[in-house]
Amino acid sequence: MPTTWNPSDVGGSATFTLTNGNLTATITSATGSFNVRSVDRVSTGKYYWEITYGATYTALQGLGISTISTNLGSSSNQTAANGLFTAQVSNAGIYAGGVSTGISLGTITAGTVLCVALDMTNRLIWFRNGAAGNWNNNAGYSPAAGTGGVALTFCGPGFPAYAFYTTSNATNGTSVIANFGATAYAGTAPSGFGNLPTGTTSTSNEIATQLALEQWASTIPPNMQATQLALEYWVSNNVTTPQMIATQLGVEMWAGVAAAIAAQQARAMILA
Repeated sequence: MPTTWNPSDVGGSATFTLTNGNLTATITSATGSFNVRSVDRVSTGKYYWEITYGATYTALQGLGISTISTNLGSSSNQTAANGLFTAQVSNAGIYAGGVSTGISLGTITAGTVLCVALDMTNRLIWFRNGAAGNWNNNAGYSPAAGTGGVALTFCGPGFPAYAFYTTSNATNGTSVIANFGATAYAGTAPSGFGNLPTGTTSTSNEIATQLALEQWASTIPPNMQATQLALEYWVSNNVTTPQMIATQLGVEMWAGVAAAIAAQQARAMILA
């Protein structure tokens, strides 16, 4: 099942509602900013989704991805230090980590569908204005071929990313509808790109659990005896594309050196 916007992972001073199964975000009081991330995040794999702008449109909006480091409590437009999204500020430009890429997506208005193709394995992202538009506004670019993507330099290997939406001082009633794959897309997903998954809301890359039992004793003989049992299990939170799964079981026993030498000497005498 595809992901949705996360009502527990929002920020900013504007008030809003999430409806339509947490897929439609609507600004009800436009004072300040509004920022929201998806329920799920991904560290590897290739994903596609679409955002449709509602009948009330505000230019100062952005969408794309963010990391967990993005501050949702402040305005997260094109100057965001830890996010990448299209910022609809006069030229609908694409910004990566707060820096303009120089790519413009052209005119965006109410009803526009913006498409996103995210390759977390190779750390690249593409945007498309309209279901049949050019990726990153270049007919020669292709997510399926891995060409023309914006590099996610702010999001290192293994670091998870969320789908993201932001506004700043939007008009009341401004809304966007996310389609993460629950219904048919307006456009066609690039070959090899699937839906953002539903999994866990945890912000950690891995979960580790460890159980250890250790016992030491001093007796004559032997001089020292110790037994140790350890069990460790690691698993990625990303239930769709696990990053690491490892299990380890170890048993260790120590014996006093004096007892071992005495035993060896006794054995040598018998053989003699």
